[in-house]
Amino acid sequence: MVNRRALKILCMLLLLINIMCVSVSASAQGDTYEIPEMSMSFEIPSYLNVISKGIKQNDVLFTSGDFDYIQTMSVIRDNNDYYLIYDKDKTFTIEVKISDTEFGFDNMSKASDKKLQSSIEALQRNSGVISADVYDSGLYKFIDVSESTNEGSNTVFTEKLITTYNKQDLSIIISSINDKPTETEHNLIKGMADSVKFPEESVLDLSVLSPTLIGAFILLMVGFAAVVFIRLKNIPVPFLEFEKSPAKQPKIQKTDEIPAEEKVTANTDTDKTEDAPKQDSKEPEEETPVSFSEEELAAAIANFTDRSSK
Repeated sequence: MVNRRALKILCMLLLLINIMCVSVSASAQGDTYEIPEMSMSFEIPSYLNVISKGIKQNDVLFTSGDFDYIQTMSVIRDNNDYYLIYDKDKTFTIEVKISDTEFGFDNMSKASDKKLQSSIEALQRNSGVISADVYDSGLYKFIDVSESTNEGSNTVFTEKLITTYNKQDLSIIISSINDKPTETEHNLIKGMADSVKFPEESVLDLSVLSPTLIGAFILLMVGFAAVVFIRLKNIPVPFLEFEKSPAKQPKIQKTDEIPAEEKVTANTDTDKTEDAPKQDSKEPEEETPVSFSEEELAAAIANFTDRSSK
C-alpha cells in the first residue's frame, strides 16, 4: 500500500513546479519598462501600444498611421505622462506618470495604517471621488481611487493606483469615456502595479531563467521526491550499496633490517670491545684417566712383588 506521507510530498512538489511554470508564463507575457528618475521598473502587457515621452517621430506607431505624432506628444506634455498606453481599439487609455507627492509620504509602503486611512478620508471629501481604498500588491501599498469628471458633454471615469517612493508619486491611471472601467480593465492596472520593483527590493524574476535551468530544477525536484519515496518505503536499491575497499595494512619492518640508531649503537659497542684487553676464552681441559689391560696389571703386580721381596 502506498505511503500517504510520500503521496503528500509528491503532490506538494508537483504543485510547486506548477506554480513556477505559471509564474514564468505570466512574466513572459509582459514587456519591462523603466522610469530612471525613480530607478524603478514595471511590466506592460505586450499586446498594448506603449508611447513614451522620449519616442521618436519615425517610430512604427506613427509611420503606420495609427497615431498622430504631434497630437500624441501634446497629450503627453499636457498631462505630464511618462508613458501613454492604448489598447488596439483605443477603448481606454492608461497613463503612467510621476510627480511630487501630494500625500506627504516619503514612502507610502512604510506609512502607518492610521496615516493611510487619514489620506483616504481626505480624498473621499473631494468632489468627483466615487471611492478610495488601500491596495496591497504584496510588495508595496497603493491608494486605489475611483472618480469621475465632466469634460463637455462627456463623463470621464478613471481608476488610479498611486504609491509614493522617495517623496515622488507613481500613478497608474486608466480612463474611459461615459463608461466606468470594467473589472478586466481595473485588474489590468493592478497587474501593472503588482510588477512594480523599486531599487531597494531584490525580487527573483523567474522570467530571466533559461528553460535549461528550469528543466534542471524540475529534474532535481523529481529526483528528490523519488529519494524521499524510497526512504519512506524502505525499498532496497542494490546499485546504491557500494563495497567497502579493503583497509590498507601497515607495512611491517623486516627484522633483518637494523635501524640506523641500532647500527650506530652496535658499532659503538664493537669499538669498545676492541679497545679492551683480550682474555683467553679457552677453559682448562679435564684429564682423561688411563686404562690398562689385565695382562699389564698382572705384570705390574708381579714386578712390584719381586721388588718387595728383595
